[in-house]
Amino acid sequence: MVVDSDASAVLDALWVDVGRELRSLGITLRMSWDQYEEILTGDLAKQKPRRRLVSDASLLTNFRSVPVGFLLAPNADHLSAIARECKAARFGTISIAFLSGAQPSLLRQLAQELILATEGVSRQRLTPITKITDAYTAFCALEEDCFSLASPGAFKVFFDHTSSESMVNLLTDRVVLGLMSVFATLRALPIIYTQQGGPAENVAMKLHALLRDSAMSGEGPFASSGRGSLLGFRRPVLILFDRTFDIGPMLHLDWSYASLLESILGMSNGRIANLSSSGVKRYVLERSDRFWRDNMWNPFPRVAENIEQELASYRNEVDSINKMRTASLSSSESEGTAMSASRLAEAISSLPQLTRRKDAIDQHTELATQLLEEIKRRGLDMLIELEGQLLKKELTDKSAVLSALSDSRASKADKLRLFVIYYLYAPELSVADVEMSTRALQDAGCDLELLKFLKTLRQPSADHRPQIGLPAANRQYVKSLLGNVVDRGVKGLTQVATKAKARIVQVDSALPAARLVRSLLDGEDEQMSCRFRTLDPNSAQTSAGLTRFGHDADHVIVFPVGGGCYFEYANIVHHIKGRNVCYGSTSLYAVDDFLAEMMGIQTKRNIDQ
Repeated sequence: MVVDSDASAVLDALWVDVGRELRSLGITLRMSWDQYEEILTGDLAKQKPRRRLVSDASLLTNFRSVPVGFLLAPNADHLSAIARECKAARFGTISIAFLSGAQPSLLRQLAQELILATEGVSRQRLTPITKITDAYTAFCALEEDCFSLASPGAFKVFFDHTSSESMVNLLTDRVVLGLMSVFATLRALPIIYTQQGGPAENVAMKLHALLRDSAMSGEGPFASSGRGSLLGFRRPVLILFDRTFDIGPMLHLDWSYASLLESILGMSNGRIANLSSSGVKRYVLERSDRFWRDNMWNPFPRVAENIEQELASYRNEVDSINKMRTASLSSSESEGTAMSASRLAEAISSLPQLTRRKDAIDQHTELATQLLEEIKRRGLDMLIELEGQLLKKELTDKSAVLSALSDSRASKADKLRLFVIYYLYAPELSVADVEMSTRALQDAGCDLELLKFLKTLRQPSADHRPQIGLPAANRQYVKSLLGNVVDRGVKGLTQVATKAKARIVQVDSALPAARLVRSLLDGEDEQMSCRFRTLDPNSAQTSAGLTRFGHDADHVIVFPVGGGCYFEYANIVHHIKGRNVCYGSTSLYAVDDFLAEMMGIQTKRNIDQ
C-alpha cells in the first residue's frame, strides 16, 4: 500500500499499531509516497539506508503478481505518477482510494494521462486499474468525538495580512474537503451555523455549496438510495467560528493529564519522545491502556493518586499469587489442594496481563515524574494559577503578574503566554500596566512583535471573556497544594490528591465556545450569537441572519477555524449536556506551538510601519 503524507497523518492518528492492523487485512508492506517515487524514478541512491525497501530496481519484478493500493489526496501529480505505473507494469493490479472526493476534471485527466502513457503498449503488458474509490477520509480521528484536519499553520494563513489570496483559497478548499469527508462518513447533511465576516464564513459558504451539489446530484454519500445516516433521523448541527473569537484557551495550560503531556512533554497522537543524556526514550499511549483511558482528562493530582492505587493493587495481586504458590507447594494431596492448584493455575495464566499492567504503571510513573520535574523547574503551578484568575477576571493583584514575568524559572514562552492572556483578559488594563509588563519581557529577552497583533484582538467588552478558573476561596489552598505535589513527587501523593481533587474538578468553568454552543442551540445569550448566520444545504436559499433549527438536534459538531486545543475540546464536551458533541479543528495545538504561530503573524500595522 502506498500512502501520501496526508494519508499517513490519517493512519497515524488512530492510536493503534497501524502495521499490525494492516497485516491483519492482508497488506504486508506500507510505503510512503516519497519512497514510492524514488523507486518509480529508479533513484534508489536517495533512499536512506534505514528505510530502504529495495536494493535494486530489478527486484521490483517480484511484485508483478502482487496488487498495490494507493491511498492519497486527489491531485495532478499523483495521477500522473499512477498513469506511469500502469505502463511500468510492476504490480498485478492497481486500486486507488482518494482521501476526499475527486473532481470529475481530475478523473478526466487520469484518463488522458493513461492514454498518453500507454500509447503503443499492448494491453497485456499494462497494469490494470481495478478500482477507484472516494474514501472520504480526509480527517484525523483523534478520539471518538474529536478530529483534526492536520493543517498546522492554518491560523497564520487565515489571519496574517501577508497571506496571498491563493494561499487562503487553497487552505479553505482543504478545510472544506475535510469537513465534507466528516459528513460523508456520517452520511448526514448538517445545518450550518457560522460566524460572519471571517474565514469561518468563507469555509461555510463553500461547504454549503459542495454539500448542496452532492445532495442534489443524487449520487455520492448523500444519495437518497444509499444507506441511512449514522446519526438517526435528526440532522446534525455544525458550528463554525473564527479562532480569534477566543484566543485564551489556546494559550492556557490546563491541569488535565492529557493537556500537560501534550503541552509540556510534546505528546502527539499518543506518542512521546523524551530526549535525555542516555538517548531518546519513546512512549506510546494506546487506547488499550486502561489507565490512560480512565485518567487522560483527570487533573494531575488525581492521576498521581491513581498511579499509587494502581501500583498497590498490582502488588496485592502478585502477593496473592505468591501466597497461593507457597501454599500449593507445602500442602499435601487432597481435594482442597486440587482446588488450590486450580486457582493457582488460573492466577498464573493472568501473569501476562499483569506484566502488561505493570509496564503501563511504570510508563505513567515515569511520565508523571517528568511532568513534576518540569512543573517545578519552570514554576508552572503559579503560572497556571495566574492564568486561571485572569481568564475568570478575578485577578486582584497585578503585581503578581509582573513578578511572574520576572521569574527566572519561567521560559520565554511561558512568560509570553501569560502576557498574552494578561493583555487580552485583564480588566481595566492601563498603558502603564502594559509598559511595565513589556519592560519585564524585554529584560527577559522576549520578542515583542506579537504585541502589534494583540492590539487587533483586544476587546473592550467583557461579554466574550471565559468564565474559568478556581473559586477565590480555593486559590490559596491549591497554591500550597501544588507546592506539596512538586516537593513530594509521585510517591506519597495519596493524602494530598484526595484532599485536592474535589476542589479542582468541581468548578463551573464554561469557556466562551461552550457558552456559544448553548446560545446558538438554546438561545441563552442573544448577544453572543448575533454575528452568526444559518446555512442549510437542503434549502435553495441562504439566510443573511440566524435562524435556529438546532434546538432539537441530538448531534453537534463544533469547529473553530484556525486551530483548536484539547482544553477547549474537553470543556465543551463536559458542559454541553443532553447532546452528542464532537469537536474538530484545522489542527489541535500544544500551547507553545500556537504561541509560535501567533508570533509569526503580520498585521497591516506591521507592514505600514
